[in-house]
Amino acid sequence: MIQIKFKNTTDEARGFYELLTKSSGESLQGGIYLVEEQALRILEEAGIAYEILANGKANTHEAPAVRDSLAANV
Repeated sequence: MIQIKFKNTTDEARGFYELLTKSSGESLQGGIYLVEEQALRILEEAGIAYEILANGKANTHEAPAVRDSLAANV
């Protein structure tokens, strides 16, 4: 798994959709995503800007992001 972050909120929304529909991975706090290497090709083909973080090594102890808008208001 590779740790990435999108360059802006538009790319994050588009990238999250592409990953959700065409690949697998995990969303972490702080807008960080864990993806398989082949998912990078999907993002590149869609023209979505991202950066690989921390030498691409994933921190598997990071807490998953909460994607529920109700929880975000707490």
